[in-house]
Amino acid sequence: MMPASGVLAMVTGLGRDAYLPSVVRRERLLPANVLLLTLLPQIVVVPMKLTGAVWQGPVFLFAIGLALAATAALFRGVSAVEAPPPPRAGLWRETAEGIRFTARHPALRAIALYLVLSAVVAEIAGAVAGEAWETAFRGLSGAGSGSAWWLMSAPAYVPCVLGALVAVLLHRRIGTFRLAWWALIVSGPFTLLLALSGIGPGWAWYVLGTAVPAAGRLIAFVALLSHRQAVTPHRLLGRTGAVLIVLTTVADGVAGLLEEPAERLAEVGGVAPAALATVAALAAAVPLLRARRSADHDVNGGLGDDRARRVMGRTGD
Repeated sequence: MMPASGVLAMVTGLGRDAYLPSVVRRERLLPANVLLLTLLPQIVVVPMKLTGAVWQGPVFLFAIGLALAATAALFRGVSAVEAPPPPRAGLWRETAEGIRFTARHPALRAIALYLVLSAVVAEIAGAVAGEAWETAFRGLSGAGSGSAWWLMSAPAYVPCVLGALVAVLLHRRIGTFRLAWWALIVSGPFTLLLALSGIGPGWAWYVLGTAVPAAGRLIAFVALLSHRQAVTPHRLLGRTGAVLIVLTTVADGVAGLLEEPAERLAEVGGVAPAALATVAALAAAVPLLRARRSADHDVNGGLGDDRARRVMGRTGD
């Protein structure tokens, strides 16, 4: 069941991401992705993390079955007619076309490099955050107070709300692609605060050092997905998404080799582990910085976002 459910979840995600541009206008892609990928899943995830309980039993199964039935009924009510798919060119040729488009497009190539690098360096940040958690909440966890549990669970729900709010408010002002790398650059240095988890109110440094970078990564995820949906031809959306999933899966496997060295580094303590995690996170954003001009050209035909809106306003287009 575990492999089968994982495959179904992956295929469902690819289908959702590929179909969304057909029913949502370009300027609404990011808010739609924020709603579908960030806010709605938290209806289930956040209560489970805050209470520490795993929902199970007949009542939970009944609720899930009812939700699935309602979802199927909603799908049956969709009246939009999709364009017929193009003639099949063969599995290998179509796969090669998706790989070639991802490798040649500057923005998609930068997104692929960022996803690979961020997956590899995530082990370092995770190990440093885990060690900081032990230091920051050593005293509070023994108190057993409700406020302590809320503080320890803050990184589970704060990034979702904060990231969704920032993304929706700023994406039209600065553009989706630039929003992604700005979010990573601004939020990344907060990881340094993990080095202060044993000083003063360590829980505050831990929450800021984990929640803010997590919000930045979430903003970057939805922004890059929205940009990819905007610049990729509809017939290639599923294939480019599959290429990115394969690359990140391989990167996750490579990152697993770094788990033990990262844990040993985190045990050293001090500023060095947090500094290395910060530098690694910022380095992962370098491909996005290098591709920002080509991304602006893809979206606005060579004009910046603000200038393009002014031109469109004058022409009435």
